[in-house]
Amino acid sequence: MLPVVSANLGGLDAHPKLVTTVVSSALDLARGALANHINGANLTPLIEHLLTRALWGELDLDDAQKLAEAARQSLRAA
Repeated sequence: MLPVVSANLGGLDAHPKLVTTVVSSALDLARGALANHINGANLTPLIEHLLTRALWGELDLDDAQKLAEAARQSLRAA
């Protein structure tokens, strides 16, 4: 995750809790909608993908349906 964070410091200045929110959202998906699909091998790349999309304004973390779909896309691409 550090490369994503360091490459997007300006976006994180504007949204200081974004990393925490993305990690929490990914863990919620792992316990819920995507249980048995998210594991130790794909959790970090998933968080990087979701964080990048959120930083670029391509993902609304408050929209559970779009968040789950973005996670599914990331997992399919892995």
